[in-house]
Amino acid sequence: MASRQFRNVVSGLAIAASALGVKRAGAQSESEVASTQPIVSLKGVGASMPQVDVKVEGFLLAKELKEYADRGGVLRVGSRGDLVYKLQRVLVLMGEEIKVDGIFGSRTKGALVNFQGSAGLKRDGIFGVKTAEKLFEKFSGEGREELSTQQVEAVSAGLAEKLLEKHCVRGISSGGQCKSYSRFNYPLSEWERKVGVRSRCAGDASKGVQIYCMKLALEKFRGLPLEHRAVLLALIEHESGWNPGAAAKASSAAGLIQLVRGTEEGLGLSEGEAFNPEKALDALLKLYEEYRRNPYLTRCKDGESFCIAFYALHHDGPSLRSGGERIARERVLPKFKEWLTTLKELEKIEAKKGRR
Repeated sequence: MASRQFRNVVSGLAIAASALGVKRAGAQSESEVASTQPIVSLKGVGASMPQVDVKVEGFLLAKELKEYADRGGVLRVGSRGDLVYKLQRVLVLMGEEIKVDGIFGSRTKGALVNFQGSAGLKRDGIFGVKTAEKLFEKFSGEGREELSTQQVEAVSAGLAEKLLEKHCVRGISSGGQCKSYSRFNYPLSEWERKVGVRSRCAGDASKGVQIYCMKLALEKFRGLPLEHRAVLLALIEHESGWNPGAAAKASSAAGLIQLVRGTEEGLGLSEGEAFNPEKALDALLKLYEEYRRNPYLTRCKDGESFCIAFYALHHDGPSLRSGGERIARERVLPKFKEWLTTLKELEKIEAKKGRR
């Protein structure tokens, strides 16, 4: 039922997918990719970080870490976040065997102490100005300031994809019995299976497909206020776990944003288009334009209140009596905050590309 629509969107996004560096999940060889020509437009889904000169990647990361330290920033045991992730990545590039998870623990401290010792610095395991300078010197060899646009683009794309990986969702099993009007038992189309949709459960799709949908959403939402983009992304992550083939058991809700049939019809979507990620995202933008004029949202004074109100309208409808606000506070708001951080980091990456 959804096969034709999914096939259309896959074909229509061929160029965009290629530009985003998407690679089919699970591909083991060129011959395997060639054997699935119908989904060549999704070549690249699930790709790892682009293979770039280690010194180039190290230079760009060390440069950002130095800028952070020059502003007074310090990283030590207990620090968390993207800058810790980048420091760990640089240490790995230098041969240290540590986990790159954004958490500054004893292993990261030990790796940093090793570098400080080799650089003639105090071995205190604290990343500050002096350590940042030595780290930058190590990667700022002759000609590194004249990096090619292609190299910068490749490293930036890899860093951006690593940020998105943090938002991938593991499959969430759905308990309970299916209602007669549920679409949970709709068989997966051939196209859904080939691109990595495993079942109708939220999040039960390959990492590659999830990241592909994130990239598509980021492109669709470009131009919206930063906090509003974070709200829409958090809503999708909560509703479907980035599985375009997700469906609920207790209702007719389906697709990336879990639209019920009545809402789909009101937006001009056919039943089969529920599992079409592009159509689902377009529908969400229509709802966004409609909801933002609602008095319930116009009186919101900040991003968090907008997030709660927007999700409540999406979940409850005009009645606002089905627990949407509670769900938003407990489950959607944390995702909103995470996406806000990710969007700011993505903007930094884009800004650095623009300055080259």
